[in-house]
Amino acid sequence: MIAKLKGRVEEVFPTFIILDVNGVGYKVEGDFLNVLEGNDIEAYIFTYVREQDLRLFGFSRKSEFILFEKLLQISGVGPKAALALISNVGTDQILTAINSNEPKLLKTTGVGNKTAQRIIIEMKNKIDKLGIKVTKDTQINLDNINMLTEVEEALIDLGYNKNQIKNVLEKLNLENKTSVDLVKEALQLFNRSNE
Repeated sequence: MIAKLKGRVEEVFPTFIILDVNGVGYKVEGDFLNVLEGNDIEAYIFTYVREQDLRLFGFSRKSEFILFEKLLQISGVGPKAALALISNVGTDQILTAINSNEPKLLKTTGVGNKTAQRIIIEMKNKIDKLGIKVTKDTQINLDNINMLTEVEEALIDLGYNKNQIKNVLEKLNLENKTSVDLVKEALQLFNRSNE
């Protein structure tokens, strides 16, 4: 099984890249929005094999690779949902959701409330064995997550898409702000980017 690839990014598509490794082009699925054609990259690879299906999923971080593999072991979580969780929610928030028993933090494309609850129940006792921890530097404050969820829902209601929202949420300053303040700040950032 392929576990790691290092090569040049030949082409970038919305949901995958073609990675040239010594003249062989591999189709590697994943979240590669920030990858540029012509760049050399190294990716952890999960080789997904099912009957007539052979797919490669790539991750820049070991923690994403490990978590993706564990998520696939949960009933009802396929590669599309596992990838959505890692791309849209992120490893830190997934771990925080499991540790704090907050299924709403796991909601994303293809992951509803029942699946989120199943993930928490099945992963609760496995987290420590994964060797992945939310570090002090990246520890997510649960209040901030709840506030960002409210902001995201408000922006979706206003017609913005998830990719636009994700980029803006990363730029928000959360200190001493309410969710209303953050929605206003997000709208200002959207207006600036359209000027």
